[in-house]
Amino acid sequence: MEPIELTVAALAALIITKATGKVGDKLGDKIVEQGGVLLEQLYHKSPQTASAIEQVNERPLDWGQAVIDVKATAKTDPEVAQIVEDLEVTISEDADLRKRLEEIAATIKSQQASTQNYHNTIEKVVNLAQGEGASINIKEQNITI
Repeated sequence: MEPIELTVAALAALIITKATGKVGDKLGDKIVEQGGVLLEQLYHKSPQTASAIEQVNERPLDWGQAVIDVKATAKTDPEVAQIVEDLEVTISEDADLRKRLEEIAATIKSQQASTQNYHNTIEKVVNLAQGEGASINIKEQNITI
């Protein structure tokens, strides 16, 4: 798994564990501090990405897009790049943390895939009903789960 993916997983884990109230116990104080700084910087530089990551408890995260956005922001902003690099070093120094973050990333990816499959199935059913001679006319398809 790419280091940038583990960084995004750390941000998601930070948000997820905030709900339990024991953030430092589960992630370590250094990750909490660095992740908090990165999330704050993302709010200034890439607000859509920060917002999507922060809502990981309420709706599935578009994992691929989040990774791309964090990577792109790090490439264009030296301050974000330094924070990302610091997080990657911290993660690489702790094998247990790395393993937990890989598991979190895999869970997030699988949730996204199952949600996307569900959306695709619904779209196929709706589109089938709109086929030749269909009496259903749907102009907009909004699917919210």
